[in-house]
Amino acid sequence: VVLSTVRPTASIDGTPFWLVQEVAANQVDHYISTPTLSFDHFGTPFVSWSSVSTAAGNNTVHLSQRGSLGLWNTRDLATANGIGLRTSLSFDRSERPAVAWVNTDTSVQGSFNYAAAQSIAANGASASSPVISLSYDLAGVQRGMFAGMSAGSLSAINHNGSSFSSGAMTSLSGIESLLDASMTTDDRGLRHVATRVNLMGGGMGITLSSEPVGGGTWSSSIFTTAASVDGVDIARDPTDGRIGFAYTTFDNITSRLFYAKFDGFQIQTTQI
Repeated sequence: VVLSTVRPTASIDGTPFWLVQEVAANQVDHYISTPTLSFDHFGTPFVSWSSVSTAAGNNTVHLSQRGSLGLWNTRDLATANGIGLRTSLSFDRSERPAVAWVNTDTSVQGSFNYAAAQSIAANGASASSPVISLSYDLAGVQRGMFAGMSAGSLSAINHNGSSFSSGAMTSLSGIESLLDASMTTDDRGLRHVATRVNLMGGGMGITLSSEPVGGGTWSSSIFTTAASVDGVDIARDPTDGRIGFAYTTFDNITSRLFYAKFDGFQIQTTQI
């Protein structure tokens, strides 16, 4: 079951009241992929997700929208065997949704404004640990990415208003395998990626990668290491345009949640 939480009333004494809604129910012999939530500029929530077969049946990529009466409407964007292991969703300036997904045959596809699926990459995506992200920068340019089969490789996803395309973006060094990643853009439209990785030599870590002004080789570094890193997300602070990220670690005894942000000179980290 895909769920959405909506706060229908103002909070009292700092305590919000949440209404949990069922977005859609899953089919028999299927599981629901990791969903992506995005809002259009009118504040309407949308969720992209896949119903993935566990019995050699077809998968279906869905886009669900919450209507004005609070009911959810779900559209099927594509149905086929082995598609939609993981999806991502974003809106352009004209409120048109772009959805992209990774398939079991290592291809990447996308649908723009509910149209038929287009090929983004014929092959090369990681299907064992599918990673995909779609977003638009402040100038309205799509800034997507997906993880490749080669350890640490990331490829770009672009859309020119009518068709998708992809190309090499960056490759991380010292990585045994890439498990998850999150991308954002700063006020200049430059991309920044935080990744959760298995490191060569053992252990796990968080790597940070940043696109240089004018193009060229990205800067990349291992920000922190731990016995286990369980999650990471990155975002731009709209008040100052700087980048912050959150991540969790586990050292076989204690699980910790951290917040870190670039202050213009260095990254300041706080244990939450």
